[in-house]
Amino acid sequence: AMRNRNSDQDMLLLRQHMEMQQDNMNALEQNYRAQRKTAHEFEHHLQVIQELLNRGEMAATQEYVARLRKNRSIMVYSVNSGHPVIDVILNQKYQTARENEIKMHIQVNDLSALTIPTDSLVVVLTNLLDNAIEACRRIDGHREIIGCVLYNNGLYISIRNTSMPVQIVDGKIPTSKADSLSHGFGLMSVTYVLDNLDAEYTFGYDEGWFNFAA
Repeated sequence: AMRNRNSDQDMLLLRQHMEMQQDNMNALEQNYRAQRKTAHEFEHHLQVIQELLNRGEMAATQEYVARLRKNRSIMVYSVNSGHPVIDVILNQKYQTARENEIKMHIQVNDLSALTIPTDSLVVVLTNLLDNAIEACRRIDGHREIIGCVLYNNGLYISIRNTSMPVQIVDGKIPTSKADSLSHGFGLMSVTYVLDNLDAEYTFGYDEGWFNFAA
């Protein structure tokens, strides 16, 4: 009975967590539209800089560039996979990693043909990257995230991050209420979604790195 009760609690937590992730999709899509607007504005800035250079106004050009570098609203994002939601997630997490002095390298290819439900992609990618960022934030040494999101007759996701040692028991990472941001809780949501998609996945910890692949 106790095991059933714990299982019901886990399912409730997962359901609530997934609903929160799904609610974020509208915000993600709005962010993507904002990024498209920013890219359009940045094109105008480049035209001004080009005109200043054509006139030989080096001092004015340097002043203009310095002002732009201080303006976070015109920051350029580099991920362009052809899948709007994935692009927004990766760009957002890249910015968060950068703000936390974490090196982040994510390889993508053309993901425009993906048919996996968007809400499932949000849950998987946001949890994996949030976990990786949180793990990096907890270490004083080398902070790095290396990953890929590739589509070729199927979707392959790999996220590796530097981390303190991670305990894995019976294929799970123990969690506690006092540590709700640990790998374990987010990973429960990830594996729940992947199981429903009949996906194959593996994860583990080895010599300072936590690895997840699906």
